[in-house]
Amino acid sequence: MIYLDTSATVKLIAAEEESTALIDWLNERPDEHLATNAIGHIELIRAAARIGPSAVALARHVASTIDTLVLTDDIASVATTTPPAELRTLDAIHLATAHVHRKSLTAFCAYDRRLLAAAESQGLPTVSPRGQADAS
Repeated sequence: MIYLDTSATVKLIAAEEESTALIDWLNERPDEHLATNAIGHIELIRAAARIGPSAVALARHVASTIDTLVLTDDIASVATTTPPAELRTLDAIHLATAHVHRKSLTAFCAYDRRLLAAAESQGLPTVSPRGQADAS
């Protein structure tokens, strides 16, 4: 399972610097299940709403291709103590979701540096695919 946080899913609906690299990377892994939590779906649709109606339609389609992991009491509990304390609440929930599902996790995909650092400190396999021009 590849867990996508919102900094990644937004790149699937809006042309951002790393969008092509992320799409190519995901296309190279057709057998991997994509997942996010319910908050990730909400964040994606709300981000799309700031772009416009066609982006909302695309976001709903993209969301339908990504498994939704339920926000359980266990995930909520882990999120309350996920370090560092400076990690934003929604990022802590994304990280806790991936942590609870770590046995099936092959990659935690994000583009937020703080979130990636926190995920790496917990031993999660992280990725943020970038294009050749972005690699330097």
